[in-house]
Amino acid sequence: MKIYDLTKDQCDMLDQLWACDTVEEIYDLFQTLDADKFQMALTLHQMMIDEMTEQNNDVNNTTTARNMLAGIGVKC
Repeated sequence: MKIYDLTKDQCDMLDQLWACDTVEEIYDLFQTLDADKFQMALTLHQMMIDEMTEQNNDVNNTTTARNMLAGIGVKC
């Protein structure tokens, strides 16, 4: 996953988000933030979700394409 053009503070926040292993840990982190950092964290979290969703769609598109090719006898 790559997210470009982030500030140092945003990169640090992403590091904190990545360090969380559960939704509860993310929630706990969010509770420690002031209003500005909370908004930044929410935005970055959504960007992470969007990027992961996009990557999953790319994988699904590849899987669909491979299945279609296999269906017409092309070995992938």
